Amino acid sequence: MQTTHSRSFRLLQAAFMALLLLSAPIAHAGSFAVSPWTDDASSGIVSGKTIWAYHFGATGNTTVDGVTVTGLAGPTASNADFDLTGPTNVFNNDTNNLTSLTGTGSAVIANDFGYFGAPSSVTVKDLTPGAPYTVSFLSVGWNAAETREQTFSSGPDSAVITQQQYGENNGIRVDYTFTASTTTQTISLTPTVPSLTWHFYGLALKPTPPINVTTTADENDTPAASGTGISLREAIRDSLNGGTIIFDPSLDGQTITLGGTQLAINKNLTIDASNLPNGITIDANNASRIMEITPGHSVALHSLSLTRGSATGALSPASAGGAIYSNHASLSLTACSLTGNSAGSFGGGIFSFGISGNASLSLAACSISGNSAAFGGGIFSDSASLSLSACT
Repeated sequence: MQTTHSRSFRLLQAAFMALLLLSAPIAHAGSFAVSPWTDDASSGIVSGKTIWAYHFGATGNTTVDGVTVTGLAGPTASNADFDLTGPTNVFNNDTNNLTSLTGTGSAVIANDFGYFGAPSSVTVKDLTPGAPYTVSFLSVGWNAAETREQTFSSGPDSAVITQQQYGENNGIRVDYTFTASTTTQTISLTPTVPSLTWHFYGLALKPTPPINVTTTADENDTPAASGTGISLREAIRDSLNGGTIIFDPSLDGQTITLGGTQLAINKNLTIDASNLPNGITIDANNASRIMEITPGHSVALHSLSLTRGSATGALSPASAGGAIYSNHASLSLTACSLTGNSAGSFGGGIFSFGISGNASLSLAACSISGNSAAFGGGIFSDSASLSLSACT
């Protein structure tokens, strides 16, 4: 009776914690970034990665890094790739620091533009929901004496950007990186002064590349590159919803030792070490759980070895899921191993909890051994679907 009562109490507490997590704020869909556009290499148009690219004000096509950049004569556009509304005018034969780069695609893009949209909007089409993308806006500083300040916005994401940030006649690239929630995404541009509108020279779309982990140090620097490299913790923090994390080949067979705090995953994410012949190990050093996945998210792990995770709190959920606590989430593991993990209550290796909603756990070609807990040394799945294939 004591065991049953204790288990019921722990489940009630875990359900309460799950409801708190379900009510937590959801992270914004994306972010804006600004960089100089000085030549083809800095245009953001990349062979093998760019899905499409356009320039405005003239119909002649050009190429950047082998990518065709389609010319559109009008200040507005509507096609299978995107809609551009707002601009009413076209300016031809601009002269700037990019048009002087004779023989380059950037020189052609920077020759003409559409303008006088207050506001303007770009709706990107034919997106795959759940996939991350980056749309790039190319423009050139027009008049140093003018503010030409714009508010770029999409849903809850916004940024105030000045067209001449890099100086008159110098190029600027604005990237909006986001995870598609539907098949379209609209970005609005609203000028602070209605007559000082954004100049549309070029527009391009590409999938957001994966984040590459380059160090085994458990750092949390801002920005990530300011430390010894990009850590796994930083990559999880900086990934978009739906993003992918990979590992530099130099980390093959190495160990990431956590510094006493679990990895919190609050987004849809893939962590993939399958490019490493010997994988990579994440070791919590018996000082913390390895990772927790918050409600409503889907996480896929590939070719990871998870060891010495420890959940030692007095009550669940702090005492559950030594390596992984998957809380009302969808978790899949492929070619992973879980060894030497422990929990005070449920799931020494994995605790998959779904009593207040949908949850699933699937493992394929995984190895689970030497884990311990009061209930379910390897896996404890509570009200979550469970699938095991070719596991030992």
